Amino acid sequence: MPLRVGLFHCMGLAGKLNWLLVRHVPQASRSVIFFPGDISDFASKHAPYSYSLEGLLWVLSLKFPEDNVVLVKPRMMREHFAIYVNFMQVDSFGNPRSLADPQSQAEADPPQAVEHLHLLLRSLSTELGEELPSALLLLGFSKGGAVLNALMREAKVELWSRVQAVHFIDTGLNVPGVFPADEEELRKLKDLVPSSFEIWLHCTPRQLEDRLEWSRTTG
Repeated sequence: MPLRVGLFHCMGLAGKLNWLLVRHVPQASRSVIFFPGDISDFASKHAPYSYSLEGLLWVLSLKFPEDNVVLVKPRMMREHFAIYVNFMQVDSFGNPRSLADPQSQAEADPPQAVEHLHLLLRSLSTELGEELPSALLLLGFSKGGAVLNALMREAKVELWSRVQAVHFIDTGLNVPGVFPADEEELRKLKDLVPSSFEIWLHCTPRQLEDRLEWSRTTG
């Protein structure tokens, strides 16, 4: 299936930029926002195409044929590690740092995930020449789920009043203590989201049977 795809260098909070790989559907009623994990980068001869950002976009477009699909590329890829530094405080491998970490607490201008995404989507609307639909679906694969968690820790109406559902897909990290958002953060979120809002956790049998994996995921 051929796809018409656009690549946009969009500006978010404080002039910070992310590449957005976009399949735009005119008059779509919803936008699917996807955060990939480690390894995935633009297609090259050095990695299987199925791992590439283009390959992932193709699969998502098959899954959501009537929706806009917006793939948010990590700000940096370092030795195949996805580093979403514009969305959360991270270590050198792109893993989110604990909010209790002294280095995190000392940062003068920490990332604001919701505002950054909100401005990225506004910038994309300008590039497309039309407003994106209000309804959003948020998906995060592997380390991309850490971005969803960073977003869920910021209960702000400009984003969460638009979100229909959040999907964590095979989410996990090599460090503990970053999933999930705590009860107080989820209560604040509940006051902003639509009444039909849902959170989905998609896991493989291997993950469900691996106690070490779950201990890292849940902290």
